[in-house]
Amino acid sequence: MLTDAQDLKPGFPDPVPDAQWAFRGILHAMSYPGRITQAGLALTPPRSLDQAAAAIGLSLFDFDTPLWFDRPAVLAEATNFFQFHCGSPSVATPGEARFAIVSDAAQLITLEVFDRGTDEAPDRSATLIIQVPEITEQAEGVTLSGPGIKEPLSLCIDGLSTDFWRQRRALQSLFPRGIDIVFTAGSRFIGLPRTTLVET
Repeated sequence: MLTDAQDLKPGFPDPVPDAQWAFRGILHAMSYPGRITQAGLALTPPRSLDQAAAAIGLSLFDFDTPLWFDRPAVLAEATNFFQFHCGSPSVATPGEARFAIVSDAAQLITLEVFDRGTDEAPDRSATLIIQVPEITEQAEGVTLSGPGIKEPLSLCIDGLSTDFWRQRRALQSLFPRGIDIVFTAGSRFIGLPRTTLVET
């Protein structure tokens, strides 16, 4: 159930061009995995969402994209925000979600519980939007390679559990099934599609 109108944060100031601009940014991030992209839009999202996560949701979500949120506080605020602006329903279990928004990356449940699609319909899998404290290009981080990456790229993504990258590597053998991930930090975000290989 939606809260009172005064409790809802506004969406894009200019919805059509802003959504198109954000969508182009998402395409860029997923086409060039690991490249840091700026959301660059004037948004004041609920306090449980950072700017990039809100912009991505406003440009991708609709009435046919069930959402799952990892924490009750996020569920209350973000559900109202995306239901009002996008018509997106929320679901109680992660396996039902087309998109999941994770606000506490360190406590992220196992990736195996999300829909990984099927061999016949790999596109039906879930996409995770994981909010983290910081994303930086650092040699001591994880190394990404694969389509869209000319030379191996090293990144440090703060706030993840120690087991996260092992779980992500385990999914690589399932291709074309898998999970696509977007990491957000404030107004910055990167794409990590299932085609990207990860080494730690």
